Order: sequence, then C-alpha cells, then structure tokens
Amino acid sequence: MLGSWTLTSRVRRRVLTKKIVREFFNYDPVTGSLMWRFRERKWFKTEGSFKSWNTRYVGKDFGSKCPRGYIIGAVLYVTYSAPEIIFIWMTGKLPKEIDHFNQNKSDNSWENLKDTTRSGNCKNYPKRKDNTTGYTGIYKTKSGFYAEISSEGQTYYLGHRSSLNEVIQIRKEAEQKYGFSERHGK
Repeated sequence: MLGSWTLTSRVRRRVLTKKIVREFFNYDPVTGSLMWRFRERKWFKTEGSFKSWNTRYVGKDFGSKCPRGYIIGAVLYVTYSAPEIIFIWMTGKLPKEIDHFNQNKSDNSWENLKDTTRSGNCKNYPKRKDNTTGYTGIYKTKSGFYAEISSEGQTYYLGHRSSLNEVIQIRKEAEQKYGFSERHGK
C-alpha cells in the first residue's frame, strides 16, 4: 500500500511510483509548479492526521527552498527534491542526477530539467564565487595565466600563456571538444 522498500546509499528509502506521485501531486510541465493534491484516508494512521494534513497542504506548493537553492520536502517521511518528484511524475523513475539547463535551481519546468550524470552536470556549472580571473578553469600565475579542464573524472592541463586572451581561447576550444554547455562558467 505505501510502496516498496529499497536500499539506496545505505539508507532505507521508500520507492515512489508514478501512480503514487500522480495521486499526491499536480504538476504543470510549462510553469514547473508542483502542488499537493488531496490525499485519501488510506495514507494516514488516524482520522485526525488525515484531516489535519489535507487542511494544511492541499493546493499548496511542494517543499521549501533549501540553502543551496533547490526545492525539497518530505513524501511519506523521506526527503526528495522537487525535480526528483517531477521526474517520477513524468517518466516513472528517479534520475541519476538532475541538470537545470538555465542554472536556476528553482525553475522546475520540464524543458529546463535533464537527467544526466555527475560529469554531465558539471559541464553546465556556473562560475564559482571564489573565481579570481573571471573565467572558469583559468588561473593567474606570476608570469601569466594557465588553463585546465576536467571531464569524465580526468583533469587536463591546457597550457600557460602570458596573454589572458590566448588562454581564454584555449579554454573555449577545450570546452567545445569535451562537450561543455555554452552556459558553463557564466
């Protein structure tokens, strides 16, 4: 009735099915809105919790924004991100890792979400806040600048030049070669 159990990352995790997710949520693929639906009595231990939950949550947005910018919340006592729920709603399965094309972690429209790998997601990262040159993968030295790039778990040294513009060009060529998003480092 409440789904099956599976062992994931040494934590017991209830598997949400597409049927359960669609019973619990309304999702608008265009806007990315994920809202709670009325939940039947069978999902609650007591009549009071059934009434209380439905009064408090029905018609409201799922979850809240965490410090990293993602929308997260609990479903059947297990924490999920909104994109995880959306992937189950749309495809019936949990994604490996989720990439937000536009880098806006709270934009959960279906066209903005992509099931990817860790390496694939890294190819769409924004520029780090502690970046000192203004360009991802480019570093200042006493005699100029050097570039490097990481792809599929491997880091490649791209070269050292006295000209920042030359190093930027080398890095851009490497980003194209390794399939980085145009938005990477923006």
